[in-house]
Amino acid sequence: MDERVYTVAVAPSKYHRFIIRSIITKQALNQSRYYSEIFGDRFEHFDDMSPVSNDEQSIKATLLAYRDGLNTASVENCIGLYSSQGMCMPQHAPASTGRSELTTCYQNFFNMLKFDVEFDIKEVHVFTDTWAFARTTSAGTTTLVQNGQKNHEANQELFVMEKEQGKWKIARYCFCTTNPPK
Repeated sequence: MDERVYTVAVAPSKYHRFIIRSIITKQALNQSRYYSEIFGDRFEHFDDMSPVSNDEQSIKATLLAYRDGLNTASVENCIGLYSSQGMCMPQHAPASTGRSELTTCYQNFFNMLKFDVEFDIKEVHVFTDTWAFARTTSAGTTTLVQNGQKNHEANQELFVMEKEQGKWKIARYCFCTTNPPK
């Protein structure tokens, strides 16, 4: 199915304009007549709408590469996705800043846990040419390396992204569990 990102504008009055950015399929785009009937002249449809910037797609690719780094226990791949002064802020632990501290942080993660998780990217917002944030949830299992015990894993994450040398990198990463306390 062909999915493209389009911007659709709906102005409820001449004084207000809301821009709704969404991923819609060609089928939904063809249903724009339906929206025209509902919103009347307040609905603007542009056949020549151009896709939204590739920044959101690049950020999503970085987040999925990070997931892959976790699932393969690759310190190098995870650290390579951070900005030069990137910071990881895990729940119940001090923040780790910069390559050296991040390397130690991820070595400790992977010495304790084996990850098998999926990310659900809930939102990505690009604010400037070099700053954005993303919110995700993740779920799956972690296995304790020491004894092989598997646990259900569920988190919510917030990523502050920074563009360095033309690539979106993780500048700040914070997560907390959504599992209820045992």
